[in-house]
Amino acid sequence: MANNDDNFPFEKWRKRIQKWEVCPLPQKIELQTDAKVLVVAPHPDDETFACGGTIATLIEKNCHVKVVIVTDGRKGDPLHYCGDRDVVVCRKDEALAALNILGVKHEDVHFFNQPDSRYKNTPEVVGLFSDLLDTFQPEGLLIPSVLDFHRDHIGVALTMIELWRNRGYKERLFLYEAWESVPATGLVDITGVYGLKTKASYCYCLPLRYLDYIAAGDGMATYRGTYLSATSDNDKQQYYAEAFLELYKDSWPLVVEDLLNIRAFQEKILALTTRKIPCSKMKRSS
Repeated sequence: MANNDDNFPFEKWRKRIQKWEVCPLPQKIELQTDAKVLVVAPHPDDETFACGGTIATLIEKNCHVKVVIVTDGRKGDPLHYCGDRDVVVCRKDEALAALNILGVKHEDVHFFNQPDSRYKNTPEVVGLFSDLLDTFQPEGLLIPSVLDFHRDHIGVALTMIELWRNRGYKERLFLYEAWESVPATGLVDITGVYGLKTKASYCYCLPLRYLDYIAAGDGMATYRGTYLSATSDNDKQQYYAEAFLELYKDSWPLVVEDLLNIRAFQEKILALTTRKIPCSKMKRSS
């Protein structure tokens, strides 16, 4: 195949970027008080590692937070650290313990028990989500990003976005970041509850056997906190933040399509690199 590098339009892009404004920083999200918020986690631990600080902050603001854990998490122990203990039960117990620390009541945690790593947009799961949305009537939805590495995360996000559209965009909808950062539009300051999030994260003993999610989360929260530092008068204050991409009813199709195209491109690149590494050596849990 002929090489097209001589045809790349460098000058076009040089002229275009000269017209761009300085890229705006994500804005701090001022969370409501007394609101109802539904957090959707594809696997046990996503809700705490990705947005546990936001959950704790919402609880502090007297919000009613419900959490849906969509899959049963049975693929989360490929090296069998649970031994004779049932991995599904183990992960459920860890989720309840973590969410209890964050302030979520046991009766507000819903397990949909869908197959881990094989999530599909079935009439059953759509019905479960629809029934919960109808009865709970949340003002806000926190869902995974479509720019995520795990296909369960993408599939769950698409289910929720379609329901959000079909229901007439009743809720504010935010994508959170887990395995892949999002092009953030907003930040939640979790500095005051960061210790609580860390304590809750330690409840997930099984995932922590595979990866140091505590260190990873600390790095991401610190990085996101630098955006808050940039707008603060106290430049010595250490901030921690969680980042979100809010979708709007008039622009979401373009945003989601662009993100999915980026994710599809990543899949091609990953096929040439990481898939040459045997899965047994990667020690990654769901």
